[in-house]
Amino acid sequence: PRTVPHRLIIGPTGSGKALDVNTPIATPTGWTTMGELKTGDTVFDELGHPCTVTGVYDQPLTDNCYEVTFCDGSTIIADGDHLWYTYD
Repeated sequence: PRTVPHRLIIGPTGSGKALDVNTPIATPTGWTTMGELKTGDTVFDELGHPCTVTGVYDQPLTDNCYEVTFCDGSTIIADGDHLWYTYD
């Protein structure tokens, strides 16, 4: 079954960060999922520092989702418009 992606914004608004609601998210008190995040929750930013969730927005279901596999073998489901920094 497909789920509606949420966005975890680590970048400018509108920069395309849609992820599946079941994506694991690290917090200072343990793990949660993207779908469980609420405004005011604390997560880690791109540098590993705690930061506050300032907004949570449902995103429309899209057929443009992909399973992304990282070099450690972990996978996530991301919208095709999700932007990634990569290096080789």
